[in-house]
Amino acid sequence: MSAYFTRSLISLAFLPFLVVSSGRAADPESKRQLEHTDYDSWNSISSSQLSPDGKWLSYSISPAKGDGTLFIREINSTKEFTIPRGRSARFSFDSHHAVYVVSPDSELVKKLKEEKSKAPTPTSHLEVLNLKTGLIQKVDRVSGFSLPKENADWVAFQVSPVQSSDSAEEKKNPLNETFEITSEGIQRKEKELKYRKEKKPPAEESKAKQSKKKESAKKNNKPDAPKPAGKKKDKPSGRVLVIKNLNSGIEQRMPMVSKFQFNESGSSLAYSTSVPSEVDAAEEGVFVVD
Repeated sequence: MSAYFTRSLISLAFLPFLVVSSGRAADPESKRQLEHTDYDSWNSISSSQLSPDGKWLSYSISPAKGDGTLFIREINSTKEFTIPRGRSARFSFDSHHAVYVVSPDSELVKKLKEEKSKAPTPTSHLEVLNLKTGLIQKVDRVSGFSLPKENADWVAFQVSPVQSSDSAEEKKNPLNETFEITSEGIQRKEKELKYRKEKKPPAEESKAKQSKKKESAKKNNKPDAPKPAGKKKDKPSGRVLVIKNLNSGIEQRMPMVSKFQFNESGSSLAYSTSVPSEVDAAEEGVFVVD
């Protein structure tokens, strides 16, 4: 599809907005001097894109203040999906699905902060829209995702941990495979993954070691080593990576993932891991899923 044809389709889709705007401007009686309050009522159109087959258009309309709305429209019909607070929409390679993120209500988030509420802060969630059936798959606590450029089967995203004050039950997809990372590579998880915590030496052993250090420092005429200023901060650990099949709904989950990326054909996904300090560092590394 040529760039000229693409621009023409987008222009035709926004033609009703332009007609309304030009009609108002042509009316001399409606003219008046603009005020600052008028700017708040202005809407802007952004993030427009066509599906790979050229049959669907997505775009966002956002006010100067407040949450925007995502629209996904079939160009040759009146079929349209409206998603309040939707953003970052992308079409799958076969144009059968649209994937996007829905942000939390900004007014609600602001109110909870002002009231210093102990209620859990609302988070973004992911939605996968089947453009043919209109069915939506929802995944909570997701702020971003990745789709391969030339593969229509997969979407990858990371899930944030549940907040401690959140009493909601975790919903699990019955069709999933869970993997764990070991020093020998990726293994299917047969048992519950247990973190190995470092064993602390007995108090007697630690005192004996300290006295030996002091004696050796006196012999070498060296002062005692300075104590650390504070508790050493733990490095941030990775989050759960989910690779979801858009057609079957089957999921594969990898723990403690820090970064990930599909190759262009979507046949492989590479990711790196970052483990907490109490977990064996040998479990960190770069892995590839085919």
